Amino acid sequence: MKRLAFILLAALFAQPAPAQDTPRQMPRCAPAADMRALLRDAFDERRRFAGLIADQGVLELYSGPDSWSLTLTRPDGTACLIAAGYDHFLIPPGEPA
Repeated sequence: MKRLAFILLAALFAQPAPAQDTPRQMPRCAPAADMRALLRDAFDERRRFAGLIADQGVLELYSGPDSWSLTLTRPDGTACLIAAGYDHFLIPPGEPA
């Protein structure tokens, strides 16, 4: 019973861990030129890869010193952020999949 009381008391006074770097509020979609400028200016990211997805648009990977972003630019010129993150690394050519 004492153990249960201690656990409940500890839970009551526990403080949440401080939030880690909160990502800057990013628009989900924007004109492609605006999205490129935002990724460059806010995160120092540059386009590193682009690939055509038939009838859907262009998939683009941006990376910077500390972060990466993946966008899909639709035929109408709107770029939408698909995913983004930190702590990336390059895989050398020829390395097995």
